[in-house]
Amino acid sequence: MKKRAVFLMFTILISCTKNLDSESLPTQPYLLVLGVAQDAGYPQIACQKDCCKRVYQNSENKRLVSSIAIIDPISNQSWLFDATPDFTQ
Repeated sequence: MKKRAVFLMFTILISCTKNLDSESLPTQPYLLVLGVAQDAGYPQIACQKDCCKRVYQNSENKRLVSSIAIIDPISNQSWLFDATPDFTQ
């Protein structure tokens, strides 16, 4: 069952990788990935490595923790999976 769910999510993700503009909004349900960082965020808490120091020095380099949403434009519903502390951003 777990493998099927992962396969389904992967298939949806692959099918939604094209760039979207306002004229070509999807008419079928699609997956939306919000953020790009793993669960602890970027920079990591108390990290003193150069990669994290760059973010402390310039907050524009910060990356939001990822969440996954499924959007259904047909029913006008959406579902959020793994809401993170960065959700409001």
